[in-house]
Amino acid sequence: MKKQKYLRGLFGAELIRQRKAVGLSAAELAETIGVSINTVYRWENKRSLPNPRAWSALVEWSKVNNLDYDALSRAYTYCSIDIVED
Repeated sequence: MKKQKYLRGLFGAELIRQRKAVGLSAAELAETIGVSINTVYRWENKRSLPNPRAWSALVEWSKVNNLDYDALSRAYTYCSIDIVED
């Protein structure tokens, strides 16, 4: 569980970095991509990852704003990998 939370934190940190780069609050990002502010807070605070629909909206938002889509994608992909604990 700790590894998964840490990995979700990588995604959350990248999302915060990109959101702040364009000067958006969490509420503004939520409205822009069509999710609740609580959903954005869960992503940013290591509680969950975007579902496929939300991920598609984030990808589009990142591309439209000329953000580092590759960094966001790497963080999401890395965090989405199932972790096997020894």
